[in-house]
Amino acid sequence: MPSEARYEAAIDDILSYIEDYHFEFEDRISEKEEEDDFDHIVLTSNGGTVYITAQKEMQYFVVRYPFSFVDFISNGLDDEIAEEILANEDQGGDDMRIRAATKLLERADSNSLTNLKNRLRLVASGAVATVSTESRDNIPLTNFEVTGYMFPFESDFSFKTFAERVQAIRNAGGIATDYVHQSTRLVDPEESESGNYEVAVRV
Repeated sequence: MPSEARYEAAIDDILSYIEDYHFEFEDRISEKEEEDDFDHIVLTSNGGTVYITAQKEMQYFVVRYPFSFVDFISNGLDDEIAEEILANEDQGGDDMRIRAATKLLERADSNSLTNLKNRLRLVASGAVATVSTESRDNIPLTNFEVTGYMFPFESDFSFKTFAERVQAIRNAGGIATDYVHQSTRLVDPEESESGNYEVAVRV
């Protein structure tokens, strides 16, 4: 387990590397979960958001590219469409589009969502990147996350190894995100067999 001084030095190294990299530093978030301390360094670029998560007891930092499928669907809805989707339910509120997106995914073909989940693992996983997915109740896919590891306490860790790992995860996350965009569309009631808004997934 690295000492407090080595841990903070590794964080400082990462922050200094970010200054020389084409990602923008957004924030450093510290949190405590039970007895574990975490730091999340948040980076952004045109390709999305990457998190570098450090846990003080570990010899590695985790590089993460999260993607919310629910948020992606909700961003394609306006308030009028969301209200129509939520007909006969409570409407309004800051989370109205999120609730509408969730309902659309509950209506979506579960086999198609399962196929999409499996395809994301195939197209984005690689030598340094792993894709994990999350589900909820009867929705096979609500989120995915591309992850990899960096080892800032090793003697050969440098800006080059930092940049290569961050770029690898960002590229894999971008591939998965593009695949979602290409495979998913909102179907208008006039086009759907049910006469309702639907999410169509073509894999």
